[in-house]
Amino acid sequence: MNLRCCINYSSEIINYSEVMAFIYQTTTQLCPSQAVIFLTADGKEVCSDPRAQWVRLLQNLLA
Repeated sequence: MNLRCCINYSSEIINYSEVMAFIYQTTTQLCPSQAVIFLTADGKEVCSDPRAQWVRLLQNLLA
C-alpha cells in the first residue's frame, strides 16, 4: 500500500543527476492534490507540482 501523500509542493528545483525515479500521485479522498514525487539518490522524496515546466521536463528525461 502506498502511504505517500503530498499536501504541499516543494519550491526546490532538483537537478537531473540527483533523481533516481519519480512517482505520480493522483487525487484521492486521502490525497487531495496531484503531485510528482521525485526520489533522489540520497533518499529524499520531493513533492513537486506536475504543472511546472521543469517537472514535466525532468519526467520526460527520466521516462
